[in-house]
Amino acid sequence: MAKLPLGINLNGERAGAFSPGPLLSIGREKGKVKLTRRQREFLSKFVDLYREFQKPLHYTQVARRLGIGNVTAYEMLRLLEERGLVTREYVITGKPGRSSVLFYPSREAFILLRQTLLDTPIGREWEEARAQIIRTLKEARERDFEGVMEQLLRHLPERTSPLLFMADLITAVMLILHRLRKMAVEQDFFKQLRNLGLPGEKGLNALAGLMFGLAMAERFNWSLSQALLRYSVKFQSYLAGMNKEAKEALAEFTGEIMQIIGI
Repeated sequence: MAKLPLGINLNGERAGAFSPGPLLSIGREKGKVKLTRRQREFLSKFVDLYREFQKPLHYTQVARRLGIGNVTAYEMLRLLEERGLVTREYVITGKPGRSSVLFYPSREAFILLRQTLLDTPIGREWEEARAQIIRTLKEARERDFEGVMEQLLRHLPERTSPLLFMADLITAVMLILHRLRKMAVEQDFFKQLRNLGLPGEKGLNALAGLMFGLAMAERFNWSLSQALLRYSVKFQSYLAGMNKEAKEALAEFTGEIMQIIGI
């Protein structure tokens, strides 16, 4: 079985095919696909799992990773399939005459999630989350930000807003650099960050590469390294579909926390 079915890559595009881009509206013949918040959150997490495993998934795998019941996972996948956002395929198992059903997100699922990012306004939720992170950093500065990075990474999987997820992840990465400041100074990490454009909007694109580099550092424990690798892919995907207003807000926020942390 191919890891990426039907030539679909991890961004939901068919290999070698023309991409209509993130502005394409999703539509079935009767209109745009509408999802409840719970359904949208499930779809987003399912797409993340697909990117992580790079192959179709059995509903029990999805249930186990998301901490929900098997029946709930199957019913949600079936509902999304009916709306054209999930596709199933049957794979022959080792037993004669037996097959297993696996699921993967359709191209329309990726387009829908990208469109959600483009349409996301900067509102009260962002301002409250931004203020909370800045307040936490200022309060933790006297104790050298002890425990803040761990807390951010621990709660990252719970973030359903792409913008808030990215804000938490950027803060955690800057705190990792602060923790490894001796190595960062030796390798001119801070100078390189500014050369790449941080904290400006263009510099945000370089952060995923920085996460990958940090994940490879020998001083990291395995679980943190794997988390950074996983989150860097998600970060890139979110950034690619984010509107200009959101990017500007994120860039401004990055500058604020770099100043507080002392980078």
